[in-house]
Amino acid sequence: MTKEKVATIISKAFAPFINSSIAFILLVFPDNNLSVLNKIIYTLIGVMFSTVMPVIYLYWAQKKGKIDSLDIVVRNQRINPLVVGTIMYFMGFILYSFLGAPAIVTGLMFCFATNTLLVVVVTHYWKISIHSMGISGPLMALHIMYGPIVLLAYPLILIVALSRLILKRHTISQIIAGIVIGLFLTYVQIKYIFLS
Repeated sequence: MTKEKVATIISKAFAPFINSSIAFILLVFPDNNLSVLNKIIYTLIGVMFSTVMPVIYLYWAQKKGKIDSLDIVVRNQRINPLVVGTIMYFMGFILYSFLGAPAIVTGLMFCFATNTLLVVVVTHYWKISIHSMGISGPLMALHIMYGPIVLLAYPLILIVALSRLILKRHTISQIIAGIVIGLFLTYVQIKYIFLS
């Protein structure tokens, strides 16, 4: 198996919309303060607004020829999907807020919305690695929730970053920007807006 094939598998396995669903599941289900019904509801909201609805849009956009592929290699083609994603995340955030979901769950959805909105603005001029951001942000939320044990999963950030480099989807600076947004902005927002 070539390194390009391995990189492709890694990129697909750790696609942002997969990472987000896993993060919401890991943040919601172990919470002993939640009823089983609330766990199911909060998980479904997270999966629906961070994964299912954005992916449905991506498949529609690809079918209509609005994007070249689900990976969206062309920078200008990324703007509309990112705007749609931002709207979906804000909708999920509003729903979480209305239902009184745990602060860290609500905060992560808020981070998805605001971080993606930032990327929308930057994408008009420059391409940021959404894969890098999409692995870093959820890991930071899990780190805040579970502590230093999550550091064991941080090498995934480098693995995903390397896969994007091998596939020539991003430069090192674009990958670093994605990691910084994912780690730093997620930490600041959750810690100082939702958990303060």
